[in-house]
Amino acid sequence: MTVETKKNVFQELALSVWNFKSYVQFVNNTGGKVFGFSALLLAIYLLVTSIASAFGMLGGIADIWRELIAEVPNFVLENGELTVDGVYEMEGGASYLYVNTDTVISEAEAEAAFAKYRSAILIDAEKIAVQSSDKERQTISHNELQQLIGDGRYTKADLQRFLPYLYGIMAVLFIFLFVGRIAAFYLRIVAVSLPVIVIAYLMKMDYSYGKVFKLSVYTRTVPVLIRMLLVVTGLSIPFFWLIDIFISALYAYLALDAVKRETTPEVGWYV
Repeated sequence: MTVETKKNVFQELALSVWNFKSYVQFVNNTGGKVFGFSALLLAIYLLVTSIASAFGMLGGIADIWRELIAEVPNFVLENGELTVDGVYEMEGGASYLYVNTDTVISEAEAEAAFAKYRSAILIDAEKIAVQSSDKERQTISHNELQQLIGDGRYTKADLQRFLPYLYGIMAVLFIFLFVGRIAAFYLRIVAVSLPVIVIAYLMKMDYSYGKVFKLSVYTRTVPVLIRMLLVVTGLSIPFFWLIDIFISALYAYLALDAVKRETTPEVGWYV
């Protein structure tokens, strides 16, 4: 009989990538240790992607802002309503800015712009929609913008004075994106647990949802690392959300197979 040596979360992070026999121990870990593992994986993901997103977002905004100062059309922000003279459109490398306060940009139009550019800012009659360099999105209404910068009437003449507020708005949007990433991280674990339930059933393994959830957490290491790499490099893979779940499901199958082999007594001939 071999005695399993308890691993810390850093060791488990490495083992979850390549050692499927380790999943025998993973599914029996306490809830606190599993949460610690997920928190470590999430912290690494947030640290790397947030730095990459911040540079991408602020760099794109800085490029657009320099041109905006020189060529910005007349505008008025008052009583929670933004009015801009004419239509304003500008591209800066992988960044895009589109302003038309005479209409409301449809979801299809916004989706097309977000798909084409790495980062984008869309402003219509109702709202400002922002996509960061890692395709995370956030929307703020003109009324919310007014509340953020204070009551009053703002025009083109106030633009230079408004610059610090712009970075403040971007900081607020970045916080929303940060919170959104945390929520998405754990929602993906829940999503992965659904095919894991099916796999465990087909393999005739009587697993409670608690064990299924624990297993799902550890299968997230490789997909999260790949997602992190895509954010840093700026690459985009079509239907990656499906590939993401498939990788976790494959890891779950291989892990369950290893667990089954380790826990199933060997049958042999004895004299």
